[in-house]
Amino acid sequence: ERERGGGDENSNSSSLSFSLKIAKKNAPAVALVMASAVAFVTARTVRRDLSRYEAVLTLGRSGGPEAGPAAASDSSPSRSPYGLKERAAALEDALSDSGWRNLAGDVWRPPADAAELAAKFGAGVQILLAGAVTLALAAAGLLSPASRGALLTALLGLSLATAAGGGYAAAWLWTAASGSASGWPRVVWRAGALYPSLAAAVLLPLDALLWRAGSSGAIPLPALAGLVAAWVAVAVPLSLAGGAAAAAARPAADHPTRTNQIPSLVPPPPRLAAGAGAGSSLPFSLASPGFLLLASGVLPFCALVFELHFVVSSNFHGSFYYLFGFLFAIAAVAVLLTAQVSVVATYAQLCAEDHRWWGASFRRGGAATAGYVGLYCLSAFAASGPGPLLLGAPLSAVVYLAYTFLALAALYLALGAVGFAASYAFVRAIYSTVKTD
Repeated sequence: ERERGGGDENSNSSSLSFSLKIAKKNAPAVALVMASAVAFVTARTVRRDLSRYEAVLTLGRSGGPEAGPAAASDSSPSRSPYGLKERAAALEDALSDSGWRNLAGDVWRPPADAAELAAKFGAGVQILLAGAVTLALAAAGLLSPASRGALLTALLGLSLATAAGGGYAAAWLWTAASGSASGWPRVVWRAGALYPSLAAAVLLPLDALLWRAGSSGAIPLPALAGLVAAWVAVAVPLSLAGGAAAAAARPAADHPTRTNQIPSLVPPPPRLAAGAGAGSSLPFSLASPGFLLLASGVLPFCALVFELHFVVSSNFHGSFYYLFGFLFAIAAVAVLLTAQVSVVATYAQLCAEDHRWWGASFRRGGAATAGYVGLYCLSAFAASGPGPLLLGAPLSAVVYLAYTFLALAALYLALGAVGFAASYAFVRAIYSTVKTD
């Protein structure tokens, strides 16, 4: 930056340094406060719901303290039929107050796209593991920020090494959804080939355009052939090994409740009242799939936007990015927020008696956040001054958009895997605790 010279550059550099200091001091605290607030509200809501449920169950069995000595025995002649009816009505109201208890026979119903969901989950786990290890090594100083080639090489190598984790996750989810490990090699293959095939579909045409334009940014053919050979020789066997381990460790699902043969109908989500005594309702519901999808990405994006500005700015100005420790902390908080928000959204969906949470939890985990990040990248690219779009260099814009798309796809798969894993653990925990019979 100093070699570029100029008063404008110096002023921009000083303002960037000042913004950097502000972000360093405030961003982690704000992100942790958001995560703590979400965790507190979720835990308090679920605990209050379960406490009310257990209290009414106790009232239904014993008659409650207001029933007096006559509540000691149901056959007591002093007990009035009206008291029994009142207790039964109170019990029924409490059981139907939170509709998620009514889904005990449908909550573990496998989705229609179980194979696709398992493939995306396995690919997301693999990307998440590779990204986490790469950021940890860079934050520890083992990877130099000045050597972008070494950083990219480490990321690609770790992506191959973590293929076993992706295969294990894909086979695990397939056995959980289908109830059997039969057919796991096909699912594991789809998981291992999902993101590489997407990258090949984007990079090969882009590379052809760069070769035709004589750009130095084109990937050499020997490098592409080496990547394909490494994927076939390393990633594919590791994926199959991880899938075989998962299939051997869990041959069938062990969900806490049984699934009914006939699925229950999904009622429309309840609408919010426009006002007290207004007699009307708002045209949307907080439990609608669209609202939950859009709202689920707000908090994770707010955590990422603190550091996203500097990452995008470094790509525009060609400078080096050195704050990998700070980026690792922000990414960890974003993952935590994604898990918490996914749990809240899944709980709201189950309370609306909608048992189709499998694929919805994955989409809520990554789609909204990736969409918000994509809009931010596009706005930053358009507002970058006399950039490639304004100078009439469409090839540079295509390169930027192509690599941004690949980054957003990786973010969607990684955060989607986090959202589904958190929702699965939450659903399993609440249905293991409550006696739904």
